[in-house]
Amino acid sequence: MLDLGIFNKRMPENAKEEIMTILQENGTPLDELDLSYRAEKALKNRGVSTIESLKYYSRETIKNINNVGEKTEREIHEKLIEYEKMKKEKDQEESAKTEIEYLRIQKNEKENELTKLQKRLYYIEQRSKKIEEMQIDMDNMVQIV
Repeated sequence: MLDLGIFNKRMPENAKEEIMTILQENGTPLDELDLSYRAEKALKNRGVSTIESLKYYSRETIKNINNVGEKTEREIHEKLIEYEKMKKEKDQEESAKTEIEYLRIQKNEKENELTKLQKRLYYIEQRSKKIEEMQIDMDNMVQIV
């Protein structure tokens, strides 16, 4: 029986196992936590090989793993908190980079629009000058007649 502290007690056992299999296959390796050899070995012996799957174990469940005492459980808990904080900062940094890139694209689009408007204004000014010149020519012709 898979004892995952935070799973609903009524959840079918096969559903718990399926979730854990997905997390084990697609998760971040425990190595990323930089745990002590003792902590990592105890978790791997329990079948926990990813950070995502570890998150589903309650602190009490982790304490009940062979070779995991109070100190090792505290280490695991602290490393998880540290990892989550680092991950959140990294996500925020990525989000900021994405926002900056979006703003760059917007700026380029606005600059392109401005260039088009400036060309159009130049064209209108040229046409306006041409019309003024024609008007002057017409006025001169009228005076001659």
